Amino acid sequence: MISNIVGRLLSPKLERGFLRFIVAILLLVFLASQLPLGEKILGRILNFPDLRHQVSVKISQDANRGDLDVASLRVVNLGFGAAENVLVHVNSQQGRIISYQVDSQELYQLKRADLGRGVFDFWLDRFASGASIRIELVGTGFLTDTISLSAASDQGASLPLDLPSFSGQVDLYTSEVSGLFRQAMGVIKETQSIREAKAWSSTKPVVLQILQILSSNEFKTVSLAALVLIILIVIFLPDGCLTYSISFITGFVVWLFFSFQIPALSAITLAIAFLIALSILFGVMITIATGALEGCLKVFGIALVLILAMGGVAVWWFWWDLDYPVSAKWILGPATSLLTFVIIVLSGGFQPESIES
Repeated sequence: MISNIVGRLLSPKLERGFLRFIVAILLLVFLASQLPLGEKILGRILNFPDLRHQVSVKISQDANRGDLDVASLRVVNLGFGAAENVLVHVNSQQGRIISYQVDSQELYQLKRADLGRGVFDFWLDRFASGASIRIELVGTGFLTDTISLSAASDQGASLPLDLPSFSGQVDLYTSEVSGLFRQAMGVIKETQSIREAKAWSSTKPVVLQILQILSSNEFKTVSLAALVLIILIVIFLPDGCLTYSISFITGFVVWLFFSFQIPALSAITLAIAFLIALSILFGVMITIATGALEGCLKVFGIALVLILAMGGVAVWWFWWDLDYPVSAKWILGPATSLLTFVIIVLSGGFQPESIES
């Protein structure tokens, strides 16, 4: 009973089938959108037209006719897929229309044109994704709020162009969320504890170098790319490849950037401390899995002797110059890789529930 509870705590299982399906669909849509014919491909698969309309009025100067109002009307399909049986309706409630001009990327029919009443109706059998129709009215007495423009199809009526589209709403939500985190980060940076930690780290060269590396744009870019790659590995690769791949990626990123110099004695001390902590952790894991406490203590004793022996050899090697500069990446890189491996084993690869209670 106890071993089953421990097993559930140490081995949370994630059903990746659904995540694989969702990510695969998103990747296919993204790749299709990047192709030269991506919109056409998506338009055939996703039939979601999005009709939008816009009205703008401006004043132009004409030496022969005097001041004329020019109303520019536009209907565009911003969605995926073509809209069927589209009726574009224009109604100018005030003003006098002198002439009009239509520029359409699709074939259209003029159903009604009443210049006196300022009413126009255009019919399109089909309105492709990305296509637009522009109508320019020339006359006098135009006002933006007195000219109505609408488009209706079998898939629904049009919306104003200034309303955010689906992609625009996603960008808006993304901006709001990122803005929230920026504000939270600003608040955290101004707290007393963080200010004290900054003051302490400014007196420690090694800590200051680490903070500078973590805050650099290059490290953030590579780390984000590595994180995306790790997520794809977690979702799509089996557990065996998962363990080794992620451990290598995290260790490589640290090895790539943490190349500042530390004294040889500090490097040796860090390496010994990390190896001892890792040996203790592995010993606890094996003890829980096998129940052989005495055997694990013997193995840990042998490992401890070997670690101290290697540390002694390293100290003897640098005895005449213990301040000799050594690149920190040769310590932090492998340490990060091993630590990631242990975390993965604890989270999924270690299965103590198989032991009988």
